[in-house]
Amino acid sequence: MSYKQTLYKIIEPIKRTTIHRLNKKKYWEYGYNKEHDVVVISKTGKIGDIYEIQNLKIALPPAEDVYSKHDKWVATDYPKELKNIKSMCDKYNLHHSAFKIFEPNEFTLDALPPDYIDIYTDDYNVQFTKDYTYNLELHNKLKQITSKQDKLLHTQIEDYIPELAKWI
Repeated sequence: MSYKQTLYKIIEPIKRTTIHRLNKKKYWEYGYNKEHDVVVISKTGKIGDIYEIQNLKIALPPAEDVYSKHDKWVATDYPKELKNIKSMCDKYNLHHSAFKIFEPNEFTLDALPPDYIDIYTDDYNVQFTKDYTYNLELHNKLKQITSKQDKLLHTQIEDYIPELAKWI
């Protein structure tokens, strides 16, 4: 005796040709469709399979770009910016294996100089800065990491955080 699953079933209350024709027009609106007696949960205007769960008909989004079980994983190329990271590290005399884009300890408020904190402390932000204590060691680590990142990415901190650039 085998078990037959009865919680849901895939049904076809609407002809496949009708679904295909209406999908081309992106006809299906999210919510209940009275004309076809289905609940559409697709926000793209297209539907795929229709499931029936306890007499409730639910039209799912179409399964587009789905891989079959025969597809195999294919390695994708690295972004061009990462392909030459070793040569960039060598160029700036940085050891690539020790390089880190960020380290959470360096990105605490304590790593930021007091003058910078004062600029952004207002009635709302005071709750976040009440335990603030400037830490010169963390600040120097932040400067070091920012400098390495700028060299590798050919950017300057002025490009992405101009207000902080004065103190780093």
